[in-house]
Amino acid sequence: MTTQSHFDTALFAFLEVLRSNNNREWFQAHRQGYERDVRGPMPRFIGDVGPHLWPLSPRFVADARPQWPLAVWSCTFSLLVIPVS
Repeated sequence: MTTQSHFDTALFAFLEVLRSNNNREWFQAHRQGYERDVRGPMPRFIGDVGPHLWPLSPRFVADARPQWPLAVWSCTFSLLVIPVS
């Protein structure tokens, strides 16, 4: 069985630099990298992981529709949230 990674090192590099530059001006200047490396692969990841969450708890929801903020969440706590704006 072969699996394709949902994310590559660019996602982790972006997040590492964001850690030291967590401000609106830096983010706006680097939005293209966010869209490409972070937000871009997220719908496929959420779509692939979502079906495996239901057996854990029906309260887990995975919704990768682009009109919603990309999130995997339960009604009680947040697992992963990538803001759209």
